[in-house]
Amino acid sequence: GNGDTGVALASSVQLYIDGKLAASNHSPACGYQGCYGIDTFIETTQTLAAGTHSLVFKIWDDSGKVYQTSKSVTVD
Repeated sequence: GNGDTGVALASSVQLYIDGKLAASNHSPACGYQGCYGIDTFIETTQTLAAGTHSLVFKIWDDSGKVYQTSKSVTVD
């Protein structure tokens, strides 16, 4: 999904690779720009060794609810 939580706005996002925090981003508080046009995303390049790796994406909305999804990737 795209992190759309329906009512609340996304406020923070993190990427974990093999259980370690690899990247994170936090949006400004809702008072900033009145909550319009706020983006929470991660743009990162990671170098992974050959083998299978676990990716976990976590996103928080401004009410504190956490959403999470995971994916396994294999690097040749």
